[in-house]
Amino acid sequence: MSQAHAHSDRLFQAVSHAQSQLHTFKTALGKTVTELSRSKRTLAQVKRDQDGIGERLVEELRPLFQTRVKSLQDANRNGRKSLLAKLEKESALRRKYFNQVQELKGNIRVYCRVRPILEKETKSRGGCGECLTYTKGEGTLTLTQDTRVKTFEFEQIFKPSSTQPQVFAEVSDLVLSVLDG
Repeated sequence: MSQAHAHSDRLFQAVSHAQSQLHTFKTALGKTVTELSRSKRTLAQVKRDQDGIGERLVEELRPLFQTRVKSLQDANRNGRKSLLAKLEKESALRRKYFNQVQELKGNIRVYCRVRPILEKETKSRGGCGECLTYTKGEGTLTLTQDTRVKTFEFEQIFKPSSTQPQVFAEVSDLVLSVLDG
């Protein structure tokens, strides 16, 4: 029986030791739960403070942003007015110089564009072929009709083979001058 008694004492000591450890763990767990609860409350408070800081920051910065946006809008408006005034001034100056160049070339210019001779015109004149002759570089056109010869002078003569872009390239400055007034 002494063996049973010894065994029972050992079991009793083991249970006592286990109960003591269980009590220690429960105490530690209670402290941990309390700390966790405090940490949750602190975290919730920090979140509320953070939200409040964000809202306050937005409210404090709103007037600064509004002032900056207004100043940028004013600067843009003033810059645009300045650019428009400069554009108007430069356009007037361009027209003035352009008109001076046109006056130097001469205010009245005469251009001639010769159309191709039609087949019926060639037949009616007895196979006349080419009745016009051009003096290259002088702007002179000579018309030969039967025995009569007539000579005309122009600023520029466009032959039947001339294209629309060639004609426009020559007269575009004059057209611009007319549109400018």
